[in-house]
Amino acid sequence: MTAIDPREVSVLTFPLPEDYSLPDNEVHIWQTRLDLSYDRIEGLREILSIDERQRADRFNFDRDRKRHIIARGLLRLVVARLSNTSPELLKITSTSHGKPHLLHDVRQPRIEFNISHSGELICVVIANSRAVGIDVEKVRNDFPVEMIARGAFSTVEFDELMALDPALRLDSFFTCWTRKEAWFKAKGEGLSALLDRCGKSLFGQLPMPISLANLEANPVANWTLLDLQVDTGYKAAVVFEGTDCRVRRWKWPQLEHEAIRRPKSRAAASPTAS
Repeated sequence: MTAIDPREVSVLTFPLPEDYSLPDNEVHIWQTRLDLSYDRIEGLREILSIDERQRADRFNFDRDRKRHIIARGLLRLVVARLSNTSPELLKITSTSHGKPHLLHDVRQPRIEFNISHSGELICVVIANSRAVGIDVEKVRNDFPVEMIARGAFSTVEFDELMALDPALRLDSFFTCWTRKEAWFKAKGEGLSALLDRCGKSLFGQLPMPISLANLEANPVANWTLLDLQVDTGYKAAVVFEGTDCRVRRWKWPQLEHEAIRRPKSRAAASPTAS
């Protein structure tokens, strides 16, 4: 296979800002949709690894195949630009808990990332040398809120949810769910593995810094949790290691760009991220 120079790929197929970079104090979110053109999706497929293409071909439904190709292709495109390498040559593997991660050159910053997709949306979060997690969920009106919350929420969260007006429970459920999933994904462990250790409610006003002292017996770092405004009918949240980062978001392939600055103090009073 011929290597693809990330700075010479087709602008129509793989548009990225010419001066794109990822400072250490920033967290970047890339958002795209399933309704890309056939040519663009097939172009993304070409920069996947053999294993990723084989996995895409095993999906029974075309919708799932497209999700996989677009998510992994966009990830490879952005990381390749940052690491100045060819997209298909990136070595992406998974942890024992199934979280994908990049095998990196120890001489360069460690690029961390996480992927989430639901409905028509796909989101990728990327940062240098800091753990990140993201979750996006399409809000379903027929979702069995009480049944799922009883098994997936802490006792404190479940009680808070059920105390709400029934008309507010669906929206509140998905708000809390995406926050929990994003945090658990940043930690690199499954929802069930961390559920019993999370007694603090995640229904609070955001953005907020989360002290692991409130969530685990052995705190090792501080984390920041932000809600994300994505599309109508969706909820999303991002979690990253540290408390003083700027968050930027791009919509791809349009390259619409938004920057959110988080003050060093009064984090709880900051505007919700977009």
